[in-house]
Amino acid sequence: MPHLLSPRGILSTLCLASLCTVSGASSFWSSAPTQDVAVAADDRECHDEGSGSGSGGAYPPTDPTDDALTMMWATPIMKKQLIPEGDQLANANAAIMSEIMKGYEAWRGGAEARGERLCRATASKNGVNERFFRMQQARFDEGKVWGPLGKSEVVGQLRETIWQHIVEYARQAQGGAASAGDGDGHGRDDGGVGASKPSDIFIWATVHQDCIGHLAHIHESAVVSGVYYVNTPKGSGHLILEDPRGPRPPFTNRMMVRPRPGLLVLFPPWLTHSVAPTCSKREAGGGSGSGSGGGGGGDGGETLRVSLSFNLPGKWGATADASFVAMTF
Repeated sequence: MPHLLSPRGILSTLCLASLCTVSGASSFWSSAPTQDVAVAADDRECHDEGSGSGSGGAYPPTDPTDDALTMMWATPIMKKQLIPEGDQLANANAAIMSEIMKGYEAWRGGAEARGERLCRATASKNGVNERFFRMQQARFDEGKVWGPLGKSEVVGQLRETIWQHIVEYARQAQGGAASAGDGDGHGRDDGGVGASKPSDIFIWATVHQDCIGHLAHIHESAVVSGVYYVNTPKGSGHLILEDPRGPRPPFTNRMMVRPRPGLLVLFPPWLTHSVAPTCSKREAGGGSGSGSGGGGGGDGGETLRVSLSFNLPGKWGATADASFVAMTF
């Protein structure tokens, strides 16, 4: 099977906080307080008038936000259709779907045979969605990938492609530096992206049906989070990204991402997000909308919302101050 799509030249970054579309961003403020943010009058007198760095003696030194319209603290969100709709997408997702569902059904069967309680409640620690995630997380904590994903050649290719997009996402979110490891040219910490490799990604499968969703949450131990959609029948729950400036009015916006097969979404791990319930029902005479997965599942996948979620471990604050100059005067 051909390798999945390269990210070069195709990144589209949305700024949720500033409601704009950009191709890159820059960091103007350090994550730690600096003395230059506020300087007392007597401290200002201690600076020689001719000692300004590159500013003709002016104080403070050159500020990139001077004489400019600056969009501060943007939220970099990337959406990319990895594989165009067609046979290649259908075949790739069918292979992934088959592996996930065989493993999922084996896991559920084993849990039920052991007398473990698996309920459909989204908020319960015994919910099937939460238990399925914790099982896969335990494997990752042991340095492994859940068997069906670890053995799949297609998932392996997908994981490498996701990593390539993560590197480009980090590069663009930090101002389009030469590489993720270079930061923005001012010693900016990229959160660990530049030193990472595809196998560092924690990737896990999710299977939603019977009005299962996922409550609002964040990922503190990651530098980038995201999802790839495998099967999305009619009624599949949307990914909901909350306005990071909230919850006080007027910052009550939210971005609703409609899942579709082959779609990749990347976002900061500190961004509060949730998944609406999937209440898809089998339609008379066969399929139920836009699902493209194949195999597995007692209903042939017709009512199953299946996706691969992932985190790249690292420092979650790397994109917390992504900002850019929109216009200079």
